[in-house]
Amino acid sequence: MVSRKISDLSTVMQVIAQQFMAECLAQKLDVVIICTHRPDAEQQKAFDSGASKCRPGESAHNCHDANGRPAAEAFDVGVIRNGKYVGKGNDPDYLRAGAIGEKLGLVWAGRWKNFKETAHFQNANWRKS
Repeated sequence: MVSRKISDLSTVMQVIAQQFMAECLAQKLDVVIICTHRPDAEQQKAFDSGASKCRPGESAHNCHDANGRPAAEAFDVGVIRNGKYVGKGNDPDYLRAGAIGEKLGLVWAGRWKNFKETAHFQNANWRKS
């Protein structure tokens, strides 16, 4: 099952995710974290469905620490408006969230050319091994 827990992010990303959420709140932008760590089976489903271009082990959502515990280097968010999830990635509030993430030094997938994903943020220092 996909995790939504900040504790399933790497220690660096936990701090940044908390800062991100606090800044969104300060700007009256209602967002929730909808994905942090994604197990390999879930990553395969995302790849098979076309929701991701990464196979298991290739995504920043699939990272683990030296002890094998989840330590994702990415998180996805959902915008909430009037108590309802806004699924359209081109909604202006996703652009606002993107600006907040970039200000905090995250890579925002809303800028990617070949696979734009406005809900996705990842550690700028993460590299596939």
